Amino acid sequence: MAKYSKNISSAVRKLDGDVPNEFIEDVVSMGNIAVNMVNKAIDGFIQRSVDGFDEIQDMDDLIDESLTNNRESFIAHIKENPASADDCVFLLSIMRYIERVGDHACKIAEKVTYMVTGFHTVIA
Repeated sequence: MAKYSKNISSAVRKLDGDVPNEFIEDVVSMGNIAVNMVNKAIDGFIQRSVDGFDEIQDMDDLIDESLTNNRESFIAHIKENPASADDCVFLLSIMRYIERVGDHACKIAEKVTYMVTGFHTVIA
């Protein structure tokens, strides 16, 4: 996850601001969801509890859906505003990195679930 965080910060530094605010808001929303997922998974590990892990699955679905929906919006925006292509590609990369962070949070939750319950489960 640290690698994705580094990649996100690198991409953010390259943004020129040539994209609609709603795209930025979607990226921020996805990031907040991913942070919440990681916090829930780590809290579960610390507390030796799987409480709230069902929410991690729902949050992962939200992130995946947002990435899919935004991909189409970005493509349409690039077609209408070719000058924004670089920023859109950077934002799409950021969204993909966030989606991967969410996937890692799911893996942590799966491992904590096994640690706590002794049963293998798939979250995501």
